[in-house]
Amino acid sequence: MQVGIDTIGPKGRQVQLSPSSPWGDVVASSLDLTVASLDGTLDVKRTARGASVVIRATASGTHLCDRCGQPTPLSVEVDTTLAYRPSAELDDGQEEVELSEGDLDVGFFDGVTLDLTDVVAEGFALAAPDRVTCDRSDCGDTVGDASDGQDGASSSPFAALKDLL
Repeated sequence: MQVGIDTIGPKGRQVQLSPSSPWGDVVASSLDLTVASLDGTLDVKRTARGASVVIRATASGTHLCDRCGQPTPLSVEVDTTLAYRPSAELDDGQEEVELSEGDLDVGFFDGVTLDLTDVVAEGFALAAPDRVTCDRSDCGDTVGDASDGQDGASSSPFAALKDLL
């Protein structure tokens, strides 16, 4: 969903998030999640230097465990403000730019339209855990259990290194 910066009024613009397209698809792609629920809002405001977007949302669904590959529930809550500035600010001809900590929290857009699907994807990606693991007691037992044809022995990617130690 594209929002023209000039169409954002003085009070801003609020967008409701729900599992229906495009939001459910955006969150599913960003989190690699089968979305069961999605609820929240985007509050888009013009600023002197671009735009700011406050994201307050929660998504939940099923994700594959990073250890065992089995489906596991995942819930991600986003409560953050993302700042966007026109990318023209980057083209000032300077060869080297010193960035302050505040500059690291800024995204860039074309100066005319802000793609809210990218904003939602970024917000959820930043809020997601680095690794998603399940609570199963045998989690991890199924990793690398693919047989290499030798009487059910597991094929570890490190098997060739075993004899070198």
